[in-house]
Amino acid sequence: MSRMEDLDAELRLQQDQQRARIAAEGGMTEDDLYMRGGKLAAMFCIGFAFLLPSLLLWRVVF
Repeated sequence: MSRMEDLDAELRLQQDQQRARIAAEGGMTEDDLYMRGGKLAAMFCIGFAFLLPSLLLWRVVF
């Protein structure tokens, strides 16, 4: 391998280690769409669960 390939591999390794460290600390990495999507889905479900009884009440009463 050439020196440039070694540097690229080392840079990728350092980036992966940094992402793992951030994830272990509980933070989200910049490019982790699954965590963002999961949080968004959970917030939608919680919001829907709180909104649904109110909508049903308005539908029955009014």
